[in-house]
Formats: sequence, structure tokens, C-alpha cells
Amino acid sequence: MAEMTRWGEKVYRDEAPAWKEYPRPQMQREDWQCLNGMWDYAVSGQEEETMPEAEGRIRVPFCIESALSGVERPLQPEEKLWYRRTFTLPREWEGRRILLHFGAV
Repeated sequence: MAEMTRWGEKVYRDEAPAWKEYPRPQMQREDWQCLNGMWDYAVSGQEEETMPEAEGRIRVPFCIESALSGVERPLQPEEKLWYRRTFTLPREWEGRRILLHFGAV
């Protein structure tokens, strides 16, 4: 594993999301849910059309190559990276329109 700062080590040991704050203060909404944290991941060839069985867990929002992702593995040009996570919406959101934002994907 790459050498980390004391802040990086704290993030690495903690399975809670690294950033819990609203990511864009100028667009802040009253109701929102952070999906950062531990996700299942798998790496496949480019030809795969569905996610294969998970290889392990990756810490989002960090890239697979970073130590803070918990994986620290290069992704090759001929490979495809898959992520999967399930979550439950708060009951009070029932019947409302839900907007998901995925950055840097």
C-alpha cells in the first residue's frame, strides 16, 4: 500500500463515506442521500455486457488505482470496471421523483 497522510489513514480505516457533505453547495437540496462508501466491484474484459461476480469492495469516490479505494490496482485499456451497490430510499421520499447524480464516470 502507498504511504498515506494521517487523514488518508483515517479514511482508509473507516468504512463510512469519506465525504458526507453536500458536494455542490450552490445546488444544495434539502433532501439528499450520499452514496459514497463501500461498493462491490469487478473487472472484466470490454466485451462483457453485465457485471460478473464481485471481486471485492471499493471505496467510492476514489478511483481503483488509489490507495484510498482499498484496491490500488491499475485498470488496463482492455478492461472494464463495474460497480454495484444497493440502497434504500427514505420512506418519506415515496412517490417523489428521484434524481441520481454520478460524477466522473
